[in-house]
Amino acid sequence: IILLAITFGALAAAAVVALIASASSVPAHPQVKNDTPSPSPSPSVDDSLFPGVWSSVRLPTWITPIEYDLTLLSYFNNFTFEGKQVVTMKANEDTRYVVLHAADLDIGRVHVYSPFQLGGRWQEVRRQKVEGYYQYYVFELDNVLNAGGTYMMEIDYTGNLTTRLDGYYRSVYKNQAGEETWIGTTQFEPTDARRAFPCFDEPAMKANFTIHLGVHENFHALSNMPVASIENLSTRITINGVEQGYRVFHFEESVPMSTYLVAFVLSDFEYKAKTTKNGVEVRVFATADAVTAGLVDFALEMGVRTLEYYEDYFGVPYPLPKEDLIAIPDFAAGAMENWGLITYRDTALLLDVSGQTSSPANLQRVAVVIAHELAHQWFGNLVTMEWWTDLWLNEGFASYVEYLGTNHSFPQWDMPRQFLFQDEENARQRDSLLSTHSLSAKNIETPSQINSLFDDISYSKGASIIRQFNAFFGEEVFRAGLKSYLQKYSYSNARSTMLWAEIESAAHARGWNGMIMPIVDGWTNNAGYPIVTMKSVDDALLGGILYNIKQERFFSDGTNSSDDSSIWSIPFNYEYSYSGESTVRETSMLLTAASDEVAIGTPMPLSWVKGNAYESALIVVNYGAKEWEAIRGAMTGEGGVRELDVEDKEDVISSAFLLHFANVEPVNADILLPLLSTIQHATDYSLWAETIRGLSTLIDKCYQQSYYGQLHAFILSLIEPVALSLSYPSSPEPMGTLAEFGSGEGFGTARLTSAMFAFGESVGLPNITSIADVQFLAFLERAKATSAVQAAGEMSSITRPTVLKAAVKRGGDEGYNTVLALYEHSTSASLQREALTALALATEPWEVARSINLVLDGVIRSQDSLRFLEYIIGGSIVGREAVWRLMNNDWARLTSGREGLFNGLGGLIVTMAKSYNTEFDLDQVKSFIEAADVSETSKQTAVSALQANINYLRNNGATLDAWLKQWAASA
Repeated sequence: IILLAITFGALAAAAVVALIASASSVPAHPQVKNDTPSPSPSPSVDDSLFPGVWSSVRLPTWITPIEYDLTLLSYFNNFTFEGKQVVTMKANEDTRYVVLHAADLDIGRVHVYSPFQLGGRWQEVRRQKVEGYYQYYVFELDNVLNAGGTYMMEIDYTGNLTTRLDGYYRSVYKNQAGEETWIGTTQFEPTDARRAFPCFDEPAMKANFTIHLGVHENFHALSNMPVASIENLSTRITINGVEQGYRVFHFEESVPMSTYLVAFVLSDFEYKAKTTKNGVEVRVFATADAVTAGLVDFALEMGVRTLEYYEDYFGVPYPLPKEDLIAIPDFAAGAMENWGLITYRDTALLLDVSGQTSSPANLQRVAVVIAHELAHQWFGNLVTMEWWTDLWLNEGFASYVEYLGTNHSFPQWDMPRQFLFQDEENARQRDSLLSTHSLSAKNIETPSQINSLFDDISYSKGASIIRQFNAFFGEEVFRAGLKSYLQKYSYSNARSTMLWAEIESAAHARGWNGMIMPIVDGWTNNAGYPIVTMKSVDDALLGGILYNIKQERFFSDGTNSSDDSSIWSIPFNYEYSYSGESTVRETSMLLTAASDEVAIGTPMPLSWVKGNAYESALIVVNYGAKEWEAIRGAMTGEGGVRELDVEDKEDVISSAFLLHFANVEPVNADILLPLLSTIQHATDYSLWAETIRGLSTLIDKCYQQSYYGQLHAFILSLIEPVALSLSYPSSPEPMGTLAEFGSGEGFGTARLTSAMFAFGESVGLPNITSIADVQFLAFLERAKATSAVQAAGEMSSITRPTVLKAAVKRGGDEGYNTVLALYEHSTSASLQREALTALALATEPWEVARSINLVLDGVIRSQDSLRFLEYIIGGSIVGREAVWRLMNNDWARLTSGREGLFNGLGGLIVTMAKSYNTEFDLDQVKSFIEAADVSETSKQTAVSALQANINYLRNNGATLDAWLKQWAASA
């Protein structure tokens, strides 16, 4: 799964939202390896204890599946389905009990066929029960299933096609004529295959699947494997007053896979196709209108390119004959890596290359999501984590490799740089809270606990650690280890220690004699990450300078680090430059103790020293005041010193913000704000992206403080030179062919232009607001003459998101109504998303109420509703307080029907908490979350983030005020 980028903030949040989106023959399918698992005790059970046959949330291992033969007949006239499945299974020990998962299904007749032990007769079920808390279906047989025996279990059942966005559910879209069409689709990860068919719904319970899907004749069916045959039935069904025939799609048998990777889609979608150089057919499905408009063309080309690249990178062929990518109108996550049938939100797959509706940010987002999900086809699907505690192994790896896959097609985008301000920085921010968790999570059993792991730790921290050790061991060793791991555990399950073992073997084969686990253990089993303090302790050392290097756990929320004794083995690179030299010297060490000392020779005066060169490790580095001052000079090359590379400048800025917000001495306003002044004339997109993120957080914390006016003036002076040097187009810019997409420096300039226009408008830079006003007034005039949809298509995709926000904020009722019409009538997912983000920025109380009612009245799709409320919280104080009242007064209504959204309700609470900064607010939030049905992690994160805001103002308010007054006096 790829999640949606979660963006928090207040008045500047809208800018950040805009910124950071940002073998032709196939071998016979291998059979499941049925090695007997470690036995689970088969308890003696009396009648009174039957509901507690098995008291663990994890399935017993008495029975394991070998193959599912699943028939599912769907009826869109009443949104129900009938299921019939035969599961071939193996008994690993003597037992009369079968325990498997089922949820929201009505189970009918159940039989177990034991051909060898019982003379080939069906064995009836003696007793059965659906256990709701564990989501178990438990039944007892008349006779014992003997250890080592193979049995067949037949189950008939029915279910409903709900709108929950998990399990097997229905989704709706409108065609160009405005007609609604319902489709059927699935989302099973992590624990919702049980809502579509009774199953052993755990990742280690792999099996082969033969699937048969029935649907009315105007629809077709897709699943993980190609269609083997289509069978027309005599059944007739009436859909929307039209009688239709009924047919069943029979699919080829699958490779062994986990239940969460099973998928099927029933729709009238169309597609375009292309074949890779190794004979894999890639198809991209979407609505007929989207296919006709060419919105799938980019995804098709990107999919083929990336699939071919990964086959070369991993050294392991893609194991299926086809790969389908399909855009789903209602989808909770960003995308899902179902093997051979990847499902996407339409905004994460469809792209308008004419530039009328899609922007450069959309372009990169689609490319990255495709690269992420295709990486999973090996890492996650071919080899799957044994249990969800190692989810990071799936998601962290895909989150790292997505940058390699994207960079392969678009090297000019400099994706390795973008990794730093996106995933690396996400990891550093989230993992610095007390409420974080280790990568290899502990005590994860229930569906709620499993869902809570789909967060920045599993994704971004996991990716950062993989990147860190790729750099430490080298690309050759790393890739050799990956190839060995994938080959050794294909069609099976693995733990993270197994990956490290293969990398260690690859390193040993190339001359490295160390042991890997003592090095990586702290990074996977410790929560958090270290702050490394590098400070000179003896400037008079004969022939050099002695530096003390100390590590301890870094907390950004005021937690005392002395309470945590965690130690990491840190691959620590530091660089330095001598006065008058144009070169940079670099030294590497493995820091394994709480502190160490290094000496840097001084054959000539030392200009500066910087730790964590190129941000190669997941750490934050602090210095003494003297070292910070030298680094400030190196940011510009002041005094003729060697200037820092842009990657290191980016690390300096992001680290300074982190340390400042965490109240770490000496990084107060006297160090942070002068550092920011050094990039006033920089034109690098990634550097400004990092800076805007930090400035947005600073605004959020200080917006209601007495000195905010001076801070606002400082921020305007900081961004004005770059903002005024850029041009802001008002008409569409075609993106060209795939070979030309984002070519040269134009892509980075476009991203910088979009980001600076958004941020400048949000903070009220006069020249930017004037341009935005001119463009939104022209948009309103064109909309009156034509339509909101047509008018929006005539705007620049670079500036349009910000112009729509300006229309809502300063265009009165006409502006709000026009943007709302754009949302309601556009069939472009990109335009709808831009309109929705703009509508969240209403500032008048009655317009905020209208926006909230769009959620409550179901106008906004369920998948977007909670994120929309988060945008309202960040849009204005009026919006924040309106949503807070709604949360307190009508939480039940707000949460109803949104159970399938990944951590959405918890995210809403965290966003709200982050917007407050007083002890009174903290008491109010604590009182609210005590009764809220969200994960403990979300509750802890909310409290931790709010406490961090309180601590920040308490520790930095006075120094900020003093520095800004001094700056204002000298400006």
